Amino acid sequence: MGGKASVTDRAFGTGMPGFDGALITGVALISASIYWNTAAPGAYWDDGGEVVAVALRGGILHPPGHALPSLLFAALGNGRAVVLAGAVATALALAGFVALALRYSGGGGRRRSFWVAAIALGLGSLDATWRFATTPE
Repeated sequence: MGGKASVTDRAFGTGMPGFDGALITGVALISASIYWNTAAPGAYWDDGGEVVAVALRGGILHPPGHALPSLLFAALGNGRAVVLAGAVATALALAGFVALALRYSGGGGRRRSFWVAAIALGLGSLDATWRFATTPE
């Protein structure tokens, strides 16, 4: 089966080669660096203080407990690390959005790829997305 590789092959192949792989990586790096530079220094209002306290002292967050985040926060050990973990997770989610959109859009060239990346970065700049990416919630 010769011929041109599909968007899926290029985006999810070994080492994510090609233009789409570079675009996915670029969205992750751009959003992570912006979130990193605008992240809260530690405790924040709402549940932020409790989340940071769980990170520093161990324990379980309020019901329903959020066991996986509690373990992650305890392993990281400080409030800033909790915020940065959220920033990295959000950046990876945006990159995953780009990868899935490129996979299921059926190709379309660089123009479509740029639009998908622009939409992902736009979603990442929404107030709710930005807030949860840069605060310990």
